[in-house]
Amino acid sequence: MKVLQLLFSRNPAPKTEEEIALLIEGFANGTGGRWDWDYFISTQFQIERIKWAQEECFKVEEEFPRTGRTGWCNEQGLNRLRSIASELRAAAHSDSDQDGSLPVARSPQFSVDVQLSDAAKKKLVDDKETIIVLGVFTGHPKEGAEARFLDKVGQVLLGEVRREIRPGEIATFEQINLNPNALAQIDSQGPWVFIEVFSGRRSSKDNLLYSEDYEGGFESVLGRTMVLHCQLIAERFPRSGR
Repeated sequence: MKVLQLLFSRNPAPKTEEEIALLIEGFANGTGGRWDWDYFISTQFQIERIKWAQEECFKVEEEFPRTGRTGWCNEQGLNRLRSIASELRAAAHSDSDQDGSLPVARSPQFSVDVQLSDAAKKKLVDDKETIIVLGVFTGHPKEGAEARFLDKVGQVLLGEVRREIRPGEIATFEQINLNPNALAQIDSQGPWVFIEVFSGRRSSKDNLLYSEDYEGGFESVLGRTMVLHCQLIAERFPRSGR
């Protein structure tokens, strides 16, 4: 009897948002318990956030089909599972979310290091000009998404962040809040971010900077410092005959 108890005993079933987030992460990383995922996908939960996470995980199986004979999804789908776990945990830890609404992803931090050319740095410093770093968060609409959430190019706008810095400073972003109503309209690929840089227009009404930009999944920037190189527009497109 003791042997059977050892074989079939397991820890108490996960029930809280944090426990379910750990379960999803464990499955995505291959470190979870043998029967944890079966428990998760077969249980009817009462907590709205956990029900949301369960539905999103079912979508992952459909939208990111496995490439072999076994498994839940492909590698891209595993990244989406990790994102779902992060969103669930962030919502559970949020002091401002007390109404059981859908999770709003929050990053611990990401930064943008704007590397200026010598000419650009001199111009901005001499003119006491600043730099604007803008991050725009969007998502691909799910089937049946409400038209009022779509922008001109058919994407769902989730929110944006903006920092004004001086030459040599790093733009740091914390507590990224995404619109929960808009977040509910996107598919299982999750949020995407587009980062661009331009001058603060304090010394000139026109933008002075030609910059690299960045576009990628939201998870790709978390905890990272993105380096974007900038030069003057006048350097990039010098006027002939001058």
